[in-house]
Amino acid sequence: MKIISKKNSVSFSWFLLIAGVGALWLTFWWFKLGFSNSSSHGGSFSGIAVLFYYIFNSLLLVFSAILLYSRRIRLHSILAILLGISVTGSLFIIQGSSIVNSLFISTAYLGMMAGTPYGGTLLVPLFLVGVYASAINALLYLQKKINYDDDQTESMAEGNTPMTPVQKGTLVKAIPVVTLFVGIFYAILYGPYVFTNHVQGPVILIALLPFIVIVLSVISLLSKRVMIYRILNIISIALVAFPVAYLWASQALAAF
Repeated sequence: MKIISKKNSVSFSWFLLIAGVGALWLTFWWFKLGFSNSSSHGGSFSGIAVLFYYIFNSLLLVFSAILLYSRRIRLHSILAILLGISVTGSLFIIQGSSIVNSLFISTAYLGMMAGTPYGGTLLVPLFLVGVYASAINALLYLQKKINYDDDQTESMAEGNTPMTPVQKGTLVKAIPVVTLFVGIFYAILYGPYVFTNHVQGPVILIALLPFIVIVLSVISLLSKRVMIYRILNIISIALVAFPVAYLWASQALAAF
């Protein structure tokens, strides 16, 4: 049985809290842009029912984070599984004949593209990783394949049991998964530019960034050396956050 220490569960609860609050933040801007004017920023699924669905999922993640932090593991697990079912169910809410036109894919695409000025590039993958990582942990917990009991940790500190090698924390493993998600998304969108003859110079370098992020994220996931995966995680986050930071800086300079 795998033991999840209190330190790891607390750090993961903060990860989930940030993801949930970030989802509420994106929902607020989606509502403001889609309902406050006649623009089409709300996407094809604009509607009050979808708005409440977004709020429901975001709050569910926030509450599950609070329960995990307060060590209410069983309640946290129930909410995590419920949220996983709710988010996955949006794959089957389709407008058209293809799953590409589902609420799930439409939300992810709209959040990462139209939501770029509001941090959607990072917040959407953060939310999805948080949802499915907590749901998987919840299923394993209910099957008694993992445990959140700290008794083993305390015994190790007292020298009663042999120390085991230090394992990566949940947060450390979640970061490269998030950046990998972002890298794959933008590689699909902008990858073809790398192979066009009329695109040269800095544009090619920008088009290559998603592939660089993918490579760094995979190496980070596979690496067991603390210094290596910490440095790679920082670089990957910086590369992923670059478009958002650049857009914010451009808007700030244009305002003066």
